[in-house]
Amino acid sequence: MGCRDAVPRKSGERVTEGAIDRLGHMRVFVRVVECGSFSAAARDLDRTQSAASKHILALERHLGARLMSRTTRSARPPDAATGSP
Repeated sequence: MGCRDAVPRKSGERVTEGAIDRLGHMRVFVRVVECGSFSAAARDLDRTQSAASKHILALERHLGARLMSRTTRSARPPDAATGSP
């Protein structure tokens, strides 16, 4: 089974490069949440902190929502109860 076969899709539907990019952005997002900081996630993913931050910014731009509350020491998802960053 090849990589293309592993992606569920409707008949005739193509996986676009944009969809692949968003998957990468989501992987970085999950790692940032798990690690609690951009730098720790970047080290874990063998990327720069700047690259990790750009992935999150691109995902936020695509979704039109702020996904992370950022401080100089940590990053976390907004409080789900209040919806505030």
